[in-house]
Amino acid sequence: AFPGTQSLIVGGAVRDYLLDVVSHDVDIATNVPFESLTEHFELQDITKNTVNAQPVSIIVHDGITFEIAQFRTDSVGTSRKENVATVAQTFEEDSARRDITINAMGLDRNLKVIDPQGGQADLRAGLIKCVGDPNLRFEEDATRILRVLRFASKFNFVIPHDTALAIFNNRHRLLDRSQISPESIAKEIFKAAHDGVQFACFICFLDRFNISELILPEWAALNGFTHDPIHHPEGGSTVQGHIIECLIQGGFDNDPVANIAILCHDLGKATTRGIKENGHSNYHGHEGAGVPIVQGIFDRLRFNDLSAQDKEDILFATERHMLIHNLRDLSIRTLAKLVLSRGWNVLKQVGYADEASRGHELFDWNEFTDRLFWAESRVKNVARNRDELRLRVKEHVDGNKLLTWFPELESNRKALSPLLSALADFILECIDCGEAPPQQDIRTVAKDYLAYLNNN
Repeated sequence: AFPGTQSLIVGGAVRDYLLDVVSHDVDIATNVPFESLTEHFELQDITKNTVNAQPVSIIVHDGITFEIAQFRTDSVGTSRKENVATVAQTFEEDSARRDITINAMGLDRNLKVIDPQGGQADLRAGLIKCVGDPNLRFEEDATRILRVLRFASKFNFVIPHDTALAIFNNRHRLLDRSQISPESIAKEIFKAAHDGVQFACFICFLDRFNISELILPEWAALNGFTHDPIHHPEGGSTVQGHIIECLIQGGFDNDPVANIAILCHDLGKATTRGIKENGHSNYHGHEGAGVPIVQGIFDRLRFNDLSAQDKEDILFATERHMLIHNLRDLSIRTLAKLVLSRGWNVLKQVGYADEASRGHELFDWNEFTDRLFWAESRVKNVARNRDELRLRVKEHVDGNKLLTWFPELESNRKALSPLLSALADFILECIDCGEAPPQQDIRTVAKDYLAYLNNN
């Protein structure tokens, strides 16, 4: 339909084709003018609303969505913000502006690989190399520093010396908000977190190139903090080593939300270090101390790929991850609120990684799964969701009934909340045992607890 023109599948889809793995995104680059394409296809414009942005559209063909852009070149050596891209006529020109060689290949309709930058050779050799001068590539877009580290982690490839040196020399660009946005940093972290082992490798790369202190100072703050080797022999008995081993274990689903929660779960240890009698460190209250630290990361980096619920689940797991180790010691009300929370699945995955990281001698898989099954089964005896849990208590007692029984509470309403919590524990324990708690018993428990509150 367009004689003398060229249209190629480009980028990661070509790399994945050569690696024989499934690719979920297919991008097309072409030198066919968009005006000509609209004569044969319906194009949906998704061009970014920024100065000098080049046109990008979506074509849906046979139920498959393709993102299509024209061949283009960039202003060499200028930042992404200052870049002026211009239309190019050849893929060789277009490929020269791309980040790394294994992402700079094209595939034609006959499945012939077009490879001006030597990506196939680097793919076979297991190398993550920048296209051309790595210093220029990072000057153009500092995000590429993190992309190099992410792809090296993903494929377990080597970063050659010149690219590694350029990463080290250009890492300061990650602090320059004119060169990289917080959202771009968060997106690369989120993408790296899709696999626990790869995420662990990515975090180690950040440490190796002294990048952690620039983009994740909350993680860098744990450097040098140690564990008692009796309880945590893994990871050299360091806090960071423990978290890396947790990431390697991963959660049940190995999804980015759980893996980010695993990374964050012990960040509170940076501010809660104490010393035990044997001279080793302890970190009492680190789970609660971690909540504002993790919230600070979300505030700073945004993490737009995480929903509000995802962030709540991560904070929930951070604050409550120690409870997963002692489920059998919890009251039925505390247990029910835990199990029926929307963050329970993420909490379970953090708990699994936390315990499994310690190694086979200290982790019993059967005991762990039995403990979770016991907790979930016990909660089913009292409620199927948090609304039902609340109603199961309310049908026996509420604040109005307490005010009727004990009029003196009118002048001390702040006692109502702890009193209702104590009564909820009693009522749910009765329900868990298959009994309906008599009103007189509830009133007696309330009277005794009020006397306790008054005396303390």
